Amino acid sequence: MQDNKVLEAADGHQALEIWAQYPGQIKVLVTDVVLPNGVHGGELARLLTDKDPNLKVLYISGYSQRVVASEVPTLNETNFLPKPFDSQKLVEMVGKILTSDSASKPAEEVNK
Repeated sequence: MQDNKVLEAADGHQALEIWAQYPGQIKVLVTDVVLPNGVHGGELARLLTDKDPNLKVLYISGYSQRVVASEVPTLNETNFLPKPFDSQKLVEMVGKILTSDSASKPAEEVNK
């Protein structure tokens, strides 16, 4: 992730605050599906992609993709990284998402 800046948030509310501080500058959201304090990863992604439809999203979770898919309609094989993973896999997935046009589309659209 050279030439990219990583912004870290403790929960969905803090992520929304950080988003407001960097308007138009955030290209990828990496979020756990389960977040503390009320705003889960799917809701956070929806709120931010409503503001910027070009935002790419990478979901991470200790739950299986099948379980998570019921909570996150935009989940597909190109934007889900199961835990545990190493930093190299994270960098690889973010790189793929940055060059993909399907990272925010529902699985049924990607799999057509």
